[in-house]
Amino acid sequence: MFACIAILFGCSKNPAQKKADHLQRAQDYVKAEKYKEARIEYLNVVQIDPKDAKAHYQLGEVYLKLQEPKQAVREFYNARCGNFTTPPPLIPK
Repeated sequence: MFACIAILFGCSKNPAQKKADHLQRAQDYVKAEKYKEARIEYLNVVQIDPKDAKAHYQLGEVYLKLQEPKQAVREFYNARCGNFTTPPPLIPK
C-alpha cells in the first residue's frame, strides 16, 4: 500500500516542474561532460515543451559534442525557425 502511494505522489509533478528537473539534470550532465545523459534529459525537455527554443539549441550543442552533426543541425534549425514559448538564442542567419 505504501509503495502505491509513493508511486502516485512521485507521478504527480506538473509539467513545468518536470521540465525544470530535466533541464537542471541536463545542465549538470553537460558540466560533467556526460553528453549522452544530457541528450536524454534535453530530449525529455523538448518532449514536454516542444516550443522551447533554448532547449533545442542546447540539445544541438550536445549533439555536436557527441559528433552527431545531422541531429545538431536539426535542433539548431528548430531553435531558429519555430514558434516558441521562449525566445530563440541569437543564431546568425
